[in-house]
Amino acid sequence: MPNDDVILAVDAVHATYNHAITALHGVSFELRRGQILALLGANGAGKTTTLKAVSNLLPAERGQVNAGTIRYEGSDVSRRKPGDLVRAGLVQVLEGRHCFKSLTVEENLIAGGIGRSGSRAEINQDLERIYGYFPRLREKRRTLSGLTSGGEQQMTAIGRALMSRPRLLVLDEPSMGLAPLIVQDIFQSLKKLNRETGLSILVAEQNSAVALRY
Repeated sequence: MPNDDVILAVDAVHATYNHAITALHGVSFELRRGQILALLGANGAGKTTTLKAVSNLLPAERGQVNAGTIRYEGSDVSRRKPGDLVRAGLVQVLEGRHCFKSLTVEENLIAGGIGRSGSRAEINQDLERIYGYFPRLREKRRTLSGLTSGGEQQMTAIGRALMSRPRLLVLDEPSMGLAPLIVQDIFQSLKKLNRETGLSILVAEQNSAVALRY
């Protein structure tokens, strides 16, 4: 019988690439509503593969889940398209600070609201909320994303995901390549979001010190 308190259940998942290269071997964990859970491990340990399996993005990279189950709010993610999962509240921020670099910071954020078919009033309300959590983005709102710093691009990518009003935010290596003070700012904002809104967060990190602190 499903536990309504569990938003994500990963049970004995095995995954491969090209049906030949083993990437995951029996991964299991649960994430409860309102919880922050960190997947810790060195480069190549399978963290990114796990997150892509959760969002059903593995097939796009010739990957496949061969055994086990992944359930988001009781539903098998393998039977749902990634876009449907986003609309259902499971939103991932991929590794590498992906932004539309020819768009301004604010246009990037608006793209997240449009993706969930938000009204103009809702998008404006959400913009103010994101600027409250990431004040630096307000200062850079008219700047092309490609001309902002790595930390600002990471904040933009996270902010765009938050504009989709997720129930589960999945983050892949948010600290990678960023200065310690910027990493601290990002994690403090995520912790504040979790505390104030009850947002569930799954984060993969090599930086165990900062992940465990928050």
